[in-house]
Amino acid sequence: MAIYTTVREKLESIQKSKKESDIFPTLQMLFQTKGFSNVEITHGNSEMGKDLVFKHYDSMLGRETWFALVVKNKNAGQEVFEEGGEITRQIKLAFEVPYKDAKAEEHYINTVIVIINGSVSAQAKTILSSVMPVHFRTNIEIWNYQKLCEEIDTHIRDFFLSNDGVSQDDIIVLNYKNALIKRLSSLDNAKQLFSGLNISEINDIFINVKTTISRYEAEKEKYQDTTIRHQEEPDDSITIINSNKNTIVTGIATSGKSLLLKRIGVNAVNIYKRIGVFWFRFRELSLNQFNIDQLIAEQFRSLANTEIKDEYFDRYILLFDGLDEVKSKKDRIVFIEKINQYLTHKLNTHSIISSRNIDIFDDNLFDGYEHIELLPFDIGQAFKLVKKIIPDNKSKASQFVEAIRDQQLSNTLTRTPMALTLMAILYKEDAIDLKELPANITELYNKFSDYYLDRWDATKGLSAQYKFEETKHILAFIGQYMHVRGMREIDIPQLSGFLQEIYDKFSYDELTDIQGFIEKLKNRNCLFIYNETSNTFCFNNLSFQEYFASIFYDDSNEQELVDNIYNDWWANVIVFYNGKSPKRSVFIEKILTSRVPTDTSTMYRHLQIVSKCVQAAHLISNDVEKRTIENLINTFDSFYKCTILPAIENPANAGLLRSLSTLDMILQARNIFCQIFQSKHINQEIFSSVGMDILLKSTFGYSDVTLYCLSYHLSDITNDGMFLQYFIGKKLNTRWDRIVYKDIDHMRLKAMLSPNIYNRIKRKQRQNKIYIDKQFKEPAILHLSDGLKV
Repeated sequence: MAIYTTVREKLESIQKSKKESDIFPTLQMLFQTKGFSNVEITHGNSEMGKDLVFKHYDSMLGRETWFALVVKNKNAGQEVFEEGGEITRQIKLAFEVPYKDAKAEEHYINTVIVIINGSVSAQAKTILSSVMPVHFRTNIEIWNYQKLCEEIDTHIRDFFLSNDGVSQDDIIVLNYKNALIKRLSSLDNAKQLFSGLNISEINDIFINVKTTISRYEAEKEKYQDTTIRHQEEPDDSITIINSNKNTIVTGIATSGKSLLLKRIGVNAVNIYKRIGVFWFRFRELSLNQFNIDQLIAEQFRSLANTEIKDEYFDRYILLFDGLDEVKSKKDRIVFIEKINQYLTHKLNTHSIISSRNIDIFDDNLFDGYEHIELLPFDIGQAFKLVKKIIPDNKSKASQFVEAIRDQQLSNTLTRTPMALTLMAILYKEDAIDLKELPANITELYNKFSDYYLDRWDATKGLSAQYKFEETKHILAFIGQYMHVRGMREIDIPQLSGFLQEIYDKFSYDELTDIQGFIEKLKNRNCLFIYNETSNTFCFNNLSFQEYFASIFYDDSNEQELVDNIYNDWWANVIVFYNGKSPKRSVFIEKILTSRVPTDTSTMYRHLQIVSKCVQAAHLISNDVEKRTIENLINTFDSFYKCTILPAIENPANAGLLRSLSTLDMILQARNIFCQIFQSKHINQEIFSSVGMDILLKSTFGYSDVTLYCLSYHLSDITNDGMFLQYFIGKKLNTRWDRIVYKDIDHMRLKAMLSPNIYNRIKRKQRQNKIYIDKQFKEPAILHLSDGLKV
């Protein structure tokens, strides 16, 4: 086998072979290394002029550009560039016939690169300009062997000169990447929900969720009095990869956190040659045997069928999914401490962790992490999702989106990919009428489980519905049994034993033949999934386990839920439980009267869980709702004071607050406040009455941050600047003049304020511009002490 010492020498040898395909793998590796994505060899009978195709995402413009390569492994004379010439024909085909990707979606080529492994006629560009349409001319590049030699020498010299251009290590890493992408692209238990869709189609919708990355930066720019850049948001998975930061990704249940992590992994190995990605689910990890080096080695071995070597990768990204699925808070803390300890000693290694929720002001566990939150779906995202689930029926998809626009999209609980998917599937299958669109999250899961348990099949008669009720309650027993024990999977022997216990207590007809019932569960494989490999069952999603667990509870045993009100593992069960009887307010009243959070952590959880319970139990009385709103505002104020005051008194223990600027703190507090009350099921009249009463009575001692958040949210939901006017009328630090001035302009409320008040605010924030900008950028603990009492 020939040994080559220069790139040119090997290119000349390839040209002599007269096989164009010999150079395709080299070109694929070259453009992957240069940072292009989806580099695919398309040469063949149906190539339509394109030998290779790839794309590049322009983050500045927010768009994709598609490229095609026309490759010739020989010298190119004048004749191949003339009208009807070989290369001219290929270029025109490449431009005119769109490329179809794996999802059969069409993409028109923006630029064609002609690569000649040989000499090129001096007149080539001139001739092409005369025969090509004007709009093609400037989008054609020609590389001769010298240009190709320079590119290979610069980017992939060692790869190209190794044995046949592919070393054994290259093959091992390529096998690992392909296996990893396959694993990350698996829909796992969700595949039964998405029959007819492949992973790529679902990724386009689910992974393209919006996070707080660019939105938050734009928000800060607005108050810092700088020019806001108007551009489309880039793929946030790419932004996270490029940041090189440890990151915590949070979002409410079923908001797409796992899929975002998978998208990060796929993009990292597709775009970057020397990044190693390893994906772990907390629910599958043993705390006692938690050794990250060992886990990496085991995962690489399972993917590549060989041992990992240090020289394979320059950088590692560790994806840890589902921190919230670890039942014990103590165990969660130990996991994160071990991860942080590992990262301290491993250069060029970063961790990305997903969790439903974290207390961002709770201790120092995530000190130094970038905190990114997934946002609920907006109308545009909902429409894209529904079009995929209801294909070839744009009218029906539009009707559905209009219905959720009117009825649901102000409720964050039903603005997640999973909730929208369940509703769209029910509508697609004519299982619900638009007028019956579920009003809360529990009702949605009720209808969906009814549908998949065949309750709506009228042909089966009353006896079948009777069996359905039994099956549903048996699943409720199983859900509660697993949830109490912190389980996500249950094996057949344990399930059989538990079903026998249920039968001994209740004598359900469905459990007369327990093994027969288990076989039925295997065949009805959508809500409760059977894994043949491990001989275990698990619920389709943790949210389904939580839903069925909530069915187990009623008046007689709800105290167990009250006792777990601040336990994250039980939060969604409690929300589902409250939605089960939306007119019944007894549970919420128990929380308001018997639970008084006393520290930052429990205050934060109190705000989250009570807010979601009110959204779910949306038919409670006005009196209970009024007391709940007052309780939440008072708790928020206490939470803010208990967060900022200790940090001011002892900066060394301020944790995350040390890195928060004054503006960061204000905006993060406002985001928390607005999330608590951002629901159509919060009565605006009651909220406005309570809010106005607080704004008018400054003797209550609320912090200025609480009063600002309250006035901002009231002005936003009522489109009335009166509330901000009341707030700014108090004697406050001049930073609030800047913030309120910007809010009034942004919400277009200027006309509602008297000119004198508006001009005074405008003048004061201008006069103090330098001072305001300075304190906005400095740590919050240096400036917010003046507003703890008003």
